[in-house]
Amino acid sequence: GSASAPWPREAMELDLLKCGAAGAAAGLVCDTLLYPLDLARANLNAPRPATAPPLPAHPLRALAAIFRELPARRLFRGYACVPYFAPTAYALYFGAYEYWSRTAESELLAGFSAEATANPIYIPYDIMKQRFMVGREAEGASVPAAVRGVLERDGLRGMYRGFLLTFATYGPFSAIYFHAYAAFTNWGGDAPLAWGSLSGAVAGTATQPVDWLKTRVQVASETRLSLPKVVADAVRREGAGTMFRGSAARAFWLGASCGITMHVYEAGKRALGAFS
Repeated sequence: GSASAPWPREAMELDLLKCGAAGAAAGLVCDTLLYPLDLARANLNAPRPATAPPLPAHPLRALAAIFRELPARRLFRGYACVPYFAPTAYALYFGAYEYWSRTAESELLAGFSAEATANPIYIPYDIMKQRFMVGREAEGASVPAAVRGVLERDGLRGMYRGFLLTFATYGPFSAIYFHAYAAFTNWGGDAPLAWGSLSGAVAGTATQPVDWLKTRVQVASETRLSLPKVVADAVRREGAGTMFRGSAARAFWLGASCGITMHVYEAGKRALGAFS
């Protein structure tokens, strides 16, 4: 059965606006602190430049290799996307999670519904951030200018490229994540940093192959792609291990991300007086 939420629902009411504000703060802090690791993940998932040497097959060695390649000045390339998009996306995400956690009494459904609610903002955020990260947008370009460029070239479709793949990645991720987080909390007590990190790493590793495909689609130059062809071409050129090369970066990124986010989020709810 589904893990129950790690609090007695009948014992407290939550102010969802304050939960959203706490979520916005948590997302901004987390995505700022972990931006270089997210950038490494995106570059490990993206196609390699023709002139670049092949990366090691082992995910940990591949992560070390990509950090050696990237100059320090590029580790925050495209960071301006974070304050533009993250607060709204995370506010919607956590507000929806709290609502559905108490309405549906299923952490799996609450996580999935939170993702569906945040996706209209999160997907453009994810696309623009990754385009900057892998060099598809000019270094130093402003976020509004980059968004206008995508809209002029590809229309609104360009801002929602890979929509179903993103949902196929993060819908199951959020469902697994909140289910595991509730189970760990019910088992071991209140420790959002530890349980958030562990749950994020588990859910991130489980969804790595879909995340790899999502990144390939989102940073491709063309908008109409055959997914089987993307997979077949990549495996032929780079080997089957290419889909898992970013798994260590993804596990570290999402483990740290979820731990930090839940720690700041729970502290923010208390500070804002979200409980009544």
